[in-house]
Amino acid sequence: MLLGAWLLLLALVGGALGYAFLTYEATLPEPEVTPPPRFEESPVPAPEPLADDMPAPETRSESASAGAETGRQSAADGGRPAPTGAGAEQAAGEAAGGADGDQEAGQDRSAAEAPAVGGAPEPGATQQAALPRPPEAPPPPPVEPAWQRFAMPYAGATNLPRIAVVVGGLGLHDQLTQQAIEQLPPGITLSFSPYARGVETWLAQARAKGHEVMLDLPMEPESFPNSDPGHFGLFVSSSAEENLERLREVLARGSAYVGVAGVMGSRFTQDPEALRPILAALGDRGLLFLDNRATDASEATRLAREMGVPSLYSDRTLDGEFVQANAIDSRLAQVERLARTKGVAVAMANVYPTTFRQLRRWADSLNEKGLALAPVTAVLGRQPPPQ
Repeated sequence: MLLGAWLLLLALVGGALGYAFLTYEATLPEPEVTPPPRFEESPVPAPEPLADDMPAPETRSESASAGAETGRQSAADGGRPAPTGAGAEQAAGEAAGGADGDQEAGQDRSAAEAPAVGGAPEPGATQQAALPRPPEAPPPPPVEPAWQRFAMPYAGATNLPRIAVVVGGLGLHDQLTQQAIEQLPPGITLSFSPYARGVETWLAQARAKGHEVMLDLPMEPESFPNSDPGHFGLFVSSSAEENLERLREVLARGSAYVGVAGVMGSRFTQDPEALRPILAALGDRGLLFLDNRATDASEATRLAREMGVPSLYSDRTLDGEFVQANAIDSRLAQVERLARTKGVAVAMANVYPTTFRQLRRWADSLNEKGLALAPVTAVLGRQPPPQ
């Protein structure tokens, strides 16, 4: 009850104060507002027209020309009055003759001052001709083909018969591939199957051990389809574009190899038309072709030599489907006789532990036999045509 009375009292006091403020504000006088000054533009007087009898002003150039002409005439006459009648005509003629003489003299001076056509060259051309001529850039060094760029050095004597041995089919069996890389002499060339995993790694490991490396190139055999070269194989029935595409896929499996070694191919190597684009592509890449001579009717080596493609052929295959140590030794003895007869010999072998063991023993005996083990590039160009 008391709180309500206090609130009512506060409301009355607030209302009284508000009414008093409004009453006081209404009694205040309104402030006077002074308008801004106005500026009026004064009119510009128009120019007065010229009088009709006033002469038009002469231009400065005309006055000056007239004055100069009068001065020159007075000076030429020496201050004498201008002649009249016949004397005036005579003076005018002399003046015209003098003007013509001055014009001809001016033309002579202009002709003398003008440069003759085809005369001395401009200063810039003279300075450029005086500069020494830069020497001609030397021709770029010739690019070595791949078989030379990635070849391993030949360590044997130059006067000894050379034997090259190529072991193919590597990479499909890890343990045997590692044995070939680690245990076979560096002079033996290693060729890796395109169907192997990690071909690039195997190639690098073999090169690090001093081996020259190649890639296997599967080709169609006469026993196809019983013997299948696989999806990388080259077939007589395929078009040239299809075979070239498979060749590119094989070559893309690795790098730093000197060429390709034929695998199977007893049918494909008999067909010159199927061989020609393949050999041309290898030649363009600077790679050599090793003919495994799966058949005596192979045209690969003959055609490659006609086309200028570096090529070799196998004289003997050391092992076959049934591998025996004495058979391998007998084949190696045949290779030795061929090397002594022809100066070089090439043998091919497969991935067998027995083959590896016999090759190590045989390689250790070459020095006392007067023979040298060589990478395939060291016998390139030394083989006679196949018989």
